Amino acid sequence: MTEISPPILPPRREWLSDAWRIGFILLLTLATRGWLVAHTEVLSRDSIGFIRYALTIEDPPSDPANPNVKLSRVAVLQQSFHPPGYAVAIIAVSQPVRAIMGTTSESMALSAQLTSVLTSLLIVFPLYFLGKILFDRPIAFVGTLIHQILPVCEQITSDGLSDGLFMLTMATALWFTALAFRRQSYGWFFASGAAMGLSYLVRPEGLVLLLATGLVMMRCRWRGEVTWRKSVVQAGALFVGLLVVTGPYIATIGRLTNKPTGNGLLRWLSGEALKPSWVTVSEAPEPPEAVNIPLARWWPDDGKGKGPTSSWAFHALVAELLKATFYVLPFFSVLGLFLLRHEVRNDPGVSLLLLLGVCDVVLLWFIASGAGYLAERHALPVVLSACYFAAAAFPILGEKLAMLPLLKRIGSASFWGAFLVTLYIAAIAPAGLKTLHPNRGGHLAVGRYLAAHAQPGDMIVDPFAWAEFHAGYIRSFPVPSSDQRVAYAVLEGGDNTHQRLHLLPAAKAVEEHGRLVYWWPEGQPPEHAKVRVYRYEGDDFAALWHEASKYWEGKAVKHEK
Repeated sequence: MTEISPPILPPRREWLSDAWRIGFILLLTLATRGWLVAHTEVLSRDSIGFIRYALTIEDPPSDPANPNVKLSRVAVLQQSFHPPGYAVAIIAVSQPVRAIMGTTSESMALSAQLTSVLTSLLIVFPLYFLGKILFDRPIAFVGTLIHQILPVCEQITSDGLSDGLFMLTMATALWFTALAFRRQSYGWFFASGAAMGLSYLVRPEGLVLLLATGLVMMRCRWRGEVTWRKSVVQAGALFVGLLVVTGPYIATIGRLTNKPTGNGLLRWLSGEALKPSWVTVSEAPEPPEAVNIPLARWWPDDGKGKGPTSSWAFHALVAELLKATFYVLPFFSVLGLFLLRHEVRNDPGVSLLLLLGVCDVVLLWFIASGAGYLAERHALPVVLSACYFAAAAFPILGEKLAMLPLLKRIGSASFWGAFLVTLYIAAIAPAGLKTLHPNRGGHLAVGRYLAAHAQPGDMIVDPFAWAEFHAGYIRSFPVPSSDQRVAYAVLEGGDNTHQRLHLLPAAKAVEEHGRLVYWWPEGQPPEHAKVRVYRYEGDDFAALWHEASKYWEGKAVKHEK
């Protein structure tokens, strides 16, 4: 009797399992970011700085020492506090936008936001496939979904900030490094080094992954999983990839970073006296592109040069980490980490994921201790790591619920795991859909007033930067000439006391010697105004500015349109 072979079944199309999961997350990401972009009052102040940096790279201004000669792009990179990665991305995205809308404050603001939204969509791919190779599809799906719906990620990747591109390059580097350890491939180690270099070109903190990778390499060698020769070659491939990308920029600026916080931290670690980051900025030889004051926790400078205490740095770190993880995520992450303790011990990729979070926490503590400030967006690498470990906890919790007699009748462990994930997402999602900077809408109205009333050559003294930018002052310009006669100053209601708004003394001088010409809300009495505009006109404006500008060197002057 002839034996009949079983029918050959077509291979299972596993890519469909990935496609629907990725597609769902992409649609949700696009919907949330699109809503936030459509409901943005104004961008953050840092966004204005990045936009001005991008325009400066694209079209360098004149040399202050020789107005007839334009600065080179090399000089622009050397003078800027920021690496060029995000600014170059804004230039690229702005090309089609400006082709339609022209080069205006509105088109550049939209370009910066679209850059962030695009990165928030692209990051889905490295996040998902990283989770898939380290764990499985369900954890990859839930971890990526949580990351995309966390309020800090939603808000930041809808603003004009560099963090979205930073996390895209960081996640890609993490994915490539996990592949390199999994496959023991020199090519993937080279690729991971190159991706780390791209992350560094957005923010110098991208090198924290290099530290975590080095620790995992040492762990693998200590456990005898690789030979000395192979370990050295892997590290060499990683550094070659890193230097290929970062070498030209480091050689151009002549040091590791231009950021005041980074250099201040390096000097502090070398034993020099501490200088708070805002003091470092104000003493810089060149003014930054905008007033860069992120929402953060700042050490209250008492004027005596005393630096932040260790206890203050610890409390600042805990507070910002809880805000970034939306308070509840750490509970699930710790539980998931306990459940995955075997993988952490034995899988280099999972160890790398954990060490990335640990190294970033240590870096944040040093920043808080050395620079005197910390923002929740600095904790994004910790958030990335925490999301995967939290995702691993939900299936186990679902199993526990399904063991209860009453709940067992309703659904299986998979049902209850999915229910918990849905409940968690539904609980945190609304917080991320808050309008961006709704309390700053008055500055937009002031900007429109100034656009209609300020003449080319008039001076705008705006410590907050929003009104000035939306009035059409999209580039930075030098100190006004000696024949300057007209100045406008923007002030908020209240006493306006803020030790990090360096143009505030100049604005106060215009207020003292000028007159009130506009306030917002328009229908309210001036004494109840949230934002006020003062106008000064006189032949002695240059002397007035000189007296006030000792706190800051340089500001925007309206240019000929």
